[in-house]
Amino acid sequence: MKNLLFFIFVGVVCSCNNTQNQEIKKEEAKKLSKLEILYMLPKDSIYEFYDLSNDSIKEFPDLSEYSIKKLDLSRNMIQEMEYKKMPKSIVELNLSHNFFLKSFFLSNKTPKTLKNLNLSYNNISSYNTVISLKRLAINNNNLESISLGNEKMDFLDISNNPKLSNEMFFDPKYVDTIIHNNIANNKPLVFYFKKSFIIE
Repeated sequence: MKNLLFFIFVGVVCSCNNTQNQEIKKEEAKKLSKLEILYMLPKDSIYEFYDLSNDSIKEFPDLSEYSIKKLDLSRNMIQEMEYKKMPKSIVELNLSHNFFLKSFFLSNKTPKTLKNLNLSYNNISSYNTVISLKRLAINNNNLESISLGNEKMDFLDISNNPKLSNEMFFDPKYVDTIIHNNIANNKPLVFYFKKSFIIE
């Protein structure tokens, strides 16, 4: 009987210790940033979506060894795009509510898999690209000019850029849906070099 009670006591103590250890690990995990937790995960996994929003990130994190299809980096303090740090197989990238200033250039170093980009709520004054996107949100910035080339796009949001003229450095007919309320003059968009095409 004494032996039985002893084993029960040991079991209860061990169980309590395990519970305490688990609680300690949970508390330690709470202290880690989302990015620090990501860096602890296997790099050879494929992540459909990863949330690094509102994580006090000051520069584009090095995710070049990770495969992440949809990445949320919104509400951080990033000021510059660093292409070599972008994750493999990236399709959708949210950089809204960051600290991007002045010119934003999407170069040919950008992964060709990237199709959807959200740059809304920054302080970008000009946007240029040499790559093809399907969707771009660049609303609520400080845009004065935007150049997209003549690649087909599904969606473009340039609204709430009061300094942006209705004369575009791209042909609006190549974009299926354009949201453009609250730009400089709220007139129909026209192609700067060929004003015959108008979109209401």
